[in-house]
Amino acid sequence: MGYSNYKNLKQTLEKLGLEETDELLFPQIKLVQPSEWLQQSLILAKRLPLTNEKSKSERIISPILTEMAVQFDKQFTMFSGEDLTVDSTRDLAGECDFFFAKHPRKSVMQAPVVTFVEAKDEDFEYG
Repeated sequence: MGYSNYKNLKQTLEKLGLEETDELLFPQIKLVQPSEWLQQSLILAKRLPLTNEKSKSERIISPILTEMAVQFDKQFTMFSGEDLTVDSTRDLAGECDFFFAKHPRKSVMQAPVVTFVEAKDEDFEYG
């Protein structure tokens, strides 16, 4: 089963035997000034039609995540369009748009991983 087959949080929790908890993941976040490149990329994105998920991903999401990867390249590596097979016994596998691995820049993903899930058709529960 690909990631897209997990339609909501309840189903995912049940299928994977997980429990939802509230945690403070980022207790102290320092503001970072966006680069001129990112600012210009977002200005250009405003000038072009954002009519579907692919165009939004390419023009908005990818530049923002790339900026993060560049600014924090000693701490984690960004991957895009890679296969991420987590658990073949539960059929949890598939290609991910974007994810970060907590290690300096490497060609091969290593754990732990933070994934980004898009809200399909602006439906956050489905995403």
